[in-house]
Amino acid sequence: MSSPRQALLKRRASYTKEQFSAHWLKHGAKVTPWALENGVTFYAQIHNPSIAPGVTVPSTVNILEWDGAAEMVFGRGPDLKSTSKSDYYHQKVILPDERAFLTSEALQHLQWMDPGAIVGDKVIIIQDGKALIDCEEDMKIWNEWPAK
Repeated sequence: MSSPRQALLKRRASYTKEQFSAHWLKHGAKVTPWALENGVTFYAQIHNPSIAPGVTVPSTVNILEWDGAAEMVFGRGPDLKSTSKSDYYHQKVILPDERAFLTSEALQHLQWMDPGAIVGDKVIIIQDGKALIDCEEDMKIWNEWPAK
């Protein structure tokens, strides 16, 4: 697998860095069923981000203003609405959770970075199309989630 692009994310101002990291890990479990349904083969979170040694980033990027970076690889192209169930879950579970701990929905504020530009405490959520974290409760919710 080639390195995926990285998306810098900002935490809600009312969250400490520790609260942000704890919530984001729980968010990763919420995202996992949806991600697997949509062909995600790799998903990682980078906590406590910094610029990788020797990497030059745009002068407009101040890494101190960012709280994490996400990496996600779709094995079959990003089909964010592959099923009505997937779309409904995304709208009712994932986006409200993003609004709770990020400054806004991720796609509204993220900053794309080149692969490998950001380093930090990496937590791999999905690798080779398999969940590497405990998401049993979220998988149960997903399996019981109604299609709309």
